[in-house]
Amino acid sequence: MSSIAEFVIPVEEFVLGDVLSSASGLEVAIERLVVHTEGGLVPYIRVVGDDLSSFGDALEDDRTIADVRLIESFEGERLYRVHWVAETDALEAALNPIDASIVRAVAGERYWHLRGLFADREALASFYDACRAAYSIELDNVYDRRNPATFGEYEVTPEQRDLLVAAFEGGYFEVPRRITTQDLAEEFDISVQAVSQRLRRGHQNLLRNTLAAGVENEDVDDGGPTLDEHADVEGRDGMLDDTPE
Repeated sequence: MSSIAEFVIPVEEFVLGDVLSSASGLEVAIERLVVHTEGGLVPYIRVVGDDLSSFGDALEDDRTIADVRLIESFEGERLYRVHWVAETDALEAALNPIDASIVRAVAGERYWHLRGLFADREALASFYDACRAAYSIELDNVYDRRNPATFGEYEVTPEQRDLLVAAFEGGYFEVPRRITTQDLAEEFDISVQAVSQRLRRGHQNLLRNTLAAGVENEDVDDGGPTLDEHADVEGRDGMLDDTPE
């Protein structure tokens, strides 16, 4: 059974150190990371905030990056595709021999929060051991992809459940609403964007596994937890805490 694992790596030890120093007030996340056929890693980097031009300039000037391409640009949000050619050898070497991928990574003030998908626990152990030789990496959480005991009833994560219950009890779903997403963001110490995403995914998981059970829809994403929900966390307090015994 495949496993999902979450790790933290100090910002100063990982990639984009110089770029992040110029990204004050921005939310920076790696959405997908693949190994380039000619060596190096190719991540898709999404940045949300106001001063996006300075971030783009910093990417262009980063000595570890060989190529930068702007894929999407909206008001307050951009998606870049970059090709790392240096300082990612350890991560590339850890990913190459195993069936695994880094599906998302979010930069906090002190830590990078990484989420990886692994074919099995053996692949996870191999990746972790390889990374420990290069980084001060710590495993914060691991759970089986489709195990209700670790993934939550109806595949709702503990974080999604807590937020949904708080929203219900606080009157978020009433007309008119008694609380707002801003109120929930302050209560859970996350961003308004993270609240919206967590509520949406929680609803999606509930519907898929109750009213829509048995209905096939390949266009709907898997609804699992994403680091979008923790993009505003500055330290490690926002990581999932449902690690199985």
